[in-house]
Amino acid sequence: DLRRLERELHRAHPGAFTAHVMSGFFNRGHYCEVVPAGISKWTGLLQLGGRRGIADAEICAVGDELNDLSMVSAAGMGVAMGNAQEELKQAADWVTGRHDENGLVAVVERILGNASAAGARSEA
Repeated sequence: DLRRLERELHRAHPGAFTAHVMSGFFNRGHYCEVVPAGISKWTGLLQLGGRRGIADAEICAVGDELNDLSMVSAAGMGVAMGNAQEELKQAADWVTGRHDENGLVAVVERILGNASAAGARSEA
């Protein structure tokens, strides 16, 4: 039903928004995310990064659903979770472990490891 709703919304209002049907959290069915055209997780990260003086290339974005595609593909380090959809994995710089296997920990460790190495080089 949600996929049919997604198709109908796109047919009735072409280019007005994006819509994605995704699995619900904790395997509780599905939901349809509807967002105005031009708005995405990536545009949100760009605004936040701009306010904080963080360059696009310094942003790490991690995701597992197609609504994460814009940020994972555009970020300086785009990471797909091991349970991500194949299209997102293909767009990512690398794929970490699944969300239910602490895959995000590997991302944080990689970032902190790189930050520690960069800090050590700058002190030398």
